[in-house]
Order: sequence, then C-alpha cells, then structure tokens
Amino acid sequence: MWIHLNGNLRVGPNPVNPNETCELWTKNQTVYSTALAALMSGKKVTVVYVDRGEGTFWCKVRSFAVNSN
Repeated sequence: MWIHLNGNLRVGPNPVNPNETCELWTKNQTVYSTALAALMSGKKVTVVYVDRGEGTFWCKVRSFAVNSN
C-alpha cells in the first residue's frame, strides 16, 4: 500500500540517496491499520522509513505511530 502522509505523495529524502524524495510503501497490516486510524481521527503521525534497496524514491515504512496530541 502506498501511504500519502498528510496529503503529500512523497515525504522526504531517501536515507541512502538524498537526491530522491521517498514515497512510503508497506505490506504490513498493522501499519496500514494505524495509518487508517490516524486518518479517520485527524491525528498526526510519526513515521520512520528506510530505503527499499534500490536507492530510488521507493521507501518502506520501518515504524508508524499515531501521536497522542
């Protein structure tokens, strides 16, 4: 699943190739459910992402959490 974070298609620089801006992708059901809960509640999230191995704009989510505030 491709995650649009805060309405943005891309979130920030690829950790291994700063010339590319990352799209966030996940196959993890927990990440998907957490992202949906954040969207439905209007809360912000904290996300950590890593390169998928290609050094391109595709990045994968390492951790994803809904902020308490």
